[in-house]
Amino acid sequence: MDVQAAILQRRSTRGFDDTPLTDEEIRTLIDAALASPSVLNIQPWHFAFVTDKAAMDEMDVLLRELYTHEFGEKSEKRHFYNAPLFVAITVKSREKNRYTHIECGIAVENLALSAMGLGLGSVIMHTPSIGFASEKGAYFKEKMGIPADNEFIIGIVIGHSAEHPEAHSIRENRYTIV
Repeated sequence: MDVQAAILQRRSTRGFDDTPLTDEEIRTLIDAALASPSVLNIQPWHFAFVTDKAAMDEMDVLLRELYTHEFGEKSEKRHFYNAPLFVAITVKSREKNRYTHIECGIAVENLALSAMGLGLGSVIMHTPSIGFASEKGAYFKEKMGIPADNEFIIGIVIGHSAEHPEAHSIRENRYTIV
């Protein structure tokens, strides 16, 4: 699949089947993440490739509890959507700068497009930030292989799609040519 096709065909997948990713697929995704550009090639990130379903399920329970506490209504939403892989993109808190979120955003898009090229689905997510910022954050960092002094910026779940969502309509008048 060429890059333009991957960009135009990529969708947020919120349902995955139980097929695990192969070591080769994970290695391809790691290579895509590490190839991401950064200002002055600082590469501020740490990528945690989490295949531990029990860890994701446990954080899912916490996220539902936090949602219920925050909004006063019970949530049954599965935030990791049964995906076999969660990639947490984090940076050392002391190394954050004004470009960090942009750089991590580029890295997560590299992962999404690489997944698409492998025939996999993905959804980019920020919700785990609530769990990592909670009193159980240190526990989940350790469980998911994230350095203790790192801050979660953005994540993505990746797997074999159990659904094939239609594209959202593209809004016109969102660009200018001068």
